[in-house]
Amino acid sequence: MFTVSFFYILLINLVCVLLTSSVFFFLQNSRNEVGGKISAVKSIWLFFVIYYWFLLPFFFFFINFDNYQTYILIISLHLVSMWIRGIIELVMIYKFYNWSPLYGITHTFVHFLGILLYVAVNFLSLSKWPIEYSLYLFILLVTLICEVCFAKSFWGIRGDSVNTKKIYFASDDPKWTKINRLTFNVLLFLKGSYLFMMFLSF
Repeated sequence: MFTVSFFYILLINLVCVLLTSSVFFFLQNSRNEVGGKISAVKSIWLFFVIYYWFLLPFFFFFINFDNYQTYILIISLHLVSMWIRGIIELVMIYKFYNWSPLYGITHTFVHFLGILLYVAVNFLSLSKWPIEYSLYLFILLVTLICEVCFAKSFWGIRGDSVNTKKIYFASDDPKWTKINRLTFNVLLFLKGSYLFMMFLSF
């Protein structure tokens, strides 16, 4: 079985988050792009969850399937759910311009409940998983429920008027200060947890 160090995967993932979020922040704020301007902290949050939800989980397919079948199953279900949602969301945002925060909130919350239920049912097998793999799921659950809260707050401020329906990001405008500050605090906690996961996998 081909294996790759989880530590280096996490390190590469972190570097990619910082680089791509910086580029996206510059491009989104320098041109009149779909979605509107975005704050630096929201750009980092966006790419943290993109990598964490959509790309990083593929690493787990390189571990020993025989020892972690229950883990591989939940990762597989997670990826299928997220990639279907991601493709639909991109088409609705950039093709039809009809994506609503309600769709994201609904999917993310149902996804959160599904993973939480799976972990609860398979709780005894958690002891067989390396602690850094369990920590990955913990951080995943935290990001999901935080995204629900962020999206709900964002939707409440943005509304659904004709002039705001194409706004998908919180900018540095004062009206987004509370959401940006909350996102910053959540990112501090998540980065600490992420670095601890890196430490465990070193």
